[in-house]
Amino acid sequence: MYGAYDRLRERRKRSACGRLVGRVNALEDPVQRLSDGGLAARMMELKKRRRDGAPPAGLCAETFAIVREATRRALGIRQFDVQVAAAAALYGQNIIEMDTGEGKTFVAPLAATLYALDGRGVHILTANDYLVERDARLLEPVYDLLGLRVGHVLCDTPPSECASAYRADITYTTVTRLGHDFLREYLLQAPDSLRQADMWQYLRSEIDGRDREQRCLRGRHFAIIDEVDSVLIDYARRPISIAQPAASQRDPQLYSVCRRSARQDLAEREDYTLDNIRRRATLTDRGKRKVRELAGEHAHQHLMEAEWQERVEEALAAEHLLRRGEHYVVREGRAELVDQVSGRLMLGQRLGGELHQALEAKENVPVQPRQEVVKKVTVQSLIRSYANLAGMTATAWEAREEFHGVYEMNIVRFPPRTQVRQDWRPDVFFRQPEDRLRAVAEEVKELHRAGRPVLVGTWAVAESHDLSELLNRAGVPHEVLNAVDHKNEASIIAHAGEKGRVTVAANMAGRGVEIPLGEGVEELGGLCTIGAGRHLIARADKQLAGRCARRGAPGRTGFYTSLEDDIFKALPDRRRKRLLRKYDGMGSGAQTSKELSRLVHWCQEQFRRRYAAVRRMLLVKDLSVEKTEDILFGQDKL
Repeated sequence: MYGAYDRLRERRKRSACGRLVGRVNALEDPVQRLSDGGLAARMMELKKRRRDGAPPAGLCAETFAIVREATRRALGIRQFDVQVAAAAALYGQNIIEMDTGEGKTFVAPLAATLYALDGRGVHILTANDYLVERDARLLEPVYDLLGLRVGHVLCDTPPSECASAYRADITYTTVTRLGHDFLREYLLQAPDSLRQADMWQYLRSEIDGRDREQRCLRGRHFAIIDEVDSVLIDYARRPISIAQPAASQRDPQLYSVCRRSARQDLAEREDYTLDNIRRRATLTDRGKRKVRELAGEHAHQHLMEAEWQERVEEALAAEHLLRRGEHYVVREGRAELVDQVSGRLMLGQRLGGELHQALEAKENVPVQPRQEVVKKVTVQSLIRSYANLAGMTATAWEAREEFHGVYEMNIVRFPPRTQVRQDWRPDVFFRQPEDRLRAVAEEVKELHRAGRPVLVGTWAVAESHDLSELLNRAGVPHEVLNAVDHKNEASIIAHAGEKGRVTVAANMAGRGVEIPLGEGVEELGGLCTIGAGRHLIARADKQLAGRCARRGAPGRTGFYTSLEDDIFKALPDRRRKRLLRKYDGMGSGAQTSKELSRLVHWCQEQFRRRYAAVRRMLLVKDLSVEKTEDILFGQDKL
């Protein structure tokens, strides 16, 4: 019932947005007769009318017509009617879903300019620095024609330069950098007596604030979030924090002692259990007794019994649940985390508690000092504090209930301008992961021989290396894009559609980069995307598949899966073992199976629900803290 109502609401919103397009098109000829100076003058006039109290809805058609003309003059690109309709949905604080390659980058300036008339600052947020810099520089000539100033803030932008960028009419940045800048600003300006508890008042203060010109972020008036599912769903569990070295530090040998005990003294099931979904180890009563003996042997470490248990459980998690090349890489003497969504390194970020120290002990690299968090804020809390919020992506519909429940945002889907010509092959299943990778390499070899470009998405960095080795043995030239070396990410992905190109990308790095087809490729059937394993979340598979068959071009997609892949860990142990026994006779052969395909989708749904539940728990925790502070401090909330 919820789905039927959702679709009805979506149709009504899309219809209303479509009606605006006619008004925008009627203004196109008069706007085209304006000079460049005339465009800027009209924008100044619109700003004045807005200051005088004119509602944004009454200025929408004229603003969109002016921005479309500025885009045509500056970049030679005229937004299509469907892009104008999508911009109207953004202005209405919705999430727009448009297929990959349909030009969401050029939808954002229409809505952003309309909100910029208020003079309060507009933030366009995305998932990585490459897209921030690319979009800001690409669209700067458009904003210049309109008399608007654009700024951008990257992860390495010095704090001294941030204030100028945030004072621009429109600012491009990442949600992580925005969160760090918010926390830094709060710690600098909040009274000492309230620094430990009063962040909520500051987060939800009047949008501009009485001292807005002194405040770096100028409040939170309007945000457009690109790749909104990545930012608000995939990254929502991740807290943004500012940390400093803890006042007390532990002997680094402690973590080695705990690791040795985890490897030599404890047995799975008898002494501990592993939760693959939560990536957590839990000691049994027998395991706790063994840890108690360990604590007695190392009393000089001055740890309480509960602390010993926590350190050993972290050592077990590091040993059995965190895999090198998938969850982290060792680089320049450090254990660097890998973003499970994008495949990029999460430079400078560390696991919570003392799990990262346990990981460093496992890899025999220098154990870094413990950190204590000075202040932190979740992505959910930071984003929910905006007065006006909109987003865009190609993969939002499956998460519509969470978007509506947590962020009060509805999804409006816009169809592609041309018919999709994607050849989606049935999944191919194997008993062992090695057989799966060998089959992928063989198919890539055949496609390469025919001259078709191939983009392979792997689940982990280690698998990208394994597949690369197989392709080298087969004599197939290729590029590898993974977390270890992603400086040339955009360039590699941008050339992935050229004839004969083979690209291996860990965890679909390069999202958001256009892949044009090379000469003669369309006649060969277009780009082939191959998933060398199913992702735990169905949206990620859809993102990989969306790299081909863009804007009416042909393309082919297929996925290879092993029965021992992580996705099947969503099954209870007994059922999983039964499944493996049932298909023991497969040997190294391949087969397609409707039963296994349905099981893959069931497992993905279990992971989706689990991760959604974790995000809900985080939100409830945030809201309870806010309510407590409201009672203690008598704060007024928005």
